[in-house]
Amino acid sequence: MITPERSNVSQLAFPRSIPAEIHPLQDISLNIVRLFLAITGVGVALVSILTRATLLDIVLRTAGALILVGLLGWALNFILGKFLVDATFREMSEISEQEENKRQELVTQSGLPEPMK
Repeated sequence: MITPERSNVSQLAFPRSIPAEIHPLQDISLNIVRLFLAITGVGVALVSILTRATLLDIVLRTAGALILVGLLGWALNFILGKFLVDATFREMSEISEQEENKRQELVTQSGLPEPMK
C-alpha cells in the first residue's frame, strides 16, 4: 500500500509552498497607511465630538474619512507593489539573459554542438 508520505505523485501534485516575503518598502508603506488611518479616525471623531455633532454625524464623518483615506492608501500601495513587481521582473530578466549569454559563450568556446532544448 502506498502512503502519502512515500508517494512521489503526492509530492509532485502538492508541492510545499514557500512563504513569500514582503518587500521592506512595501511593509513600511502599509504600516504608515495603517497608522494614518488610525490617527485620521480618532482625529475626525474627536473633532466631531468637540463640535457637538450628533452621533449619526460623528459616525458618518468618521466612516467617510476612513473610507477616503483607506482608498488613497490602497491606491498608493497598489502602485508601489506594481512598481516593485515590475522592477523585480526586469532584474530577473536581466539575470536570465546574462546566464543565457554565458551559456552561449561556453558552448561556442567548447566547440561542442549546441544541446537540444
